[in-house]
Amino acid sequence: MPAYWQQNLKKLHSIAGIAEWNKKAAAEVQALAFHFESDREKQAKVTQVLVQDQQEHAAKPFFNKLFDLRKEQKHWRAEQARLGREKAHMEALIEQFESAIAFIP
Repeated sequence: MPAYWQQNLKKLHSIAGIAEWNKKAAAEVQALAFHFESDREKQAKVTQVLVQDQQEHAAKPFFNKLFDLRKEQKHWRAEQARLGREKAHMEALIEQFESAIAFIP
C-alpha cells in the first residue's frame, strides 16, 4: 500500500474518519480493478500478436528464417513482461487495500 494511505490509516481516531478512509480505499480498489482488467485485455492482445508472429515466422522459408531479426517479437515479449510486472504489482496493491479494509472495523 502506498505510504500516503498507510500514513492516513495510522492517523485515524474517529468512527467518521474510519468510514471515510474505508470509502476512499474501496474506491481505490475499484480503480485498481478497472486498470487490472484493462491490462488483462492488453495482455491478451499481446499474446495474440505473438502467436500470429510465430505462425508467420514458421511459414517462412528456411533461409528467410535465418536472417529474420525478429525485432517485433522482441518488442512484444518485452511488452508482455512489462504487463506481467504491472499485473503483479496491482494484485499486491489490491490485496493490501482489501486487507486494510477488512482489518478496520
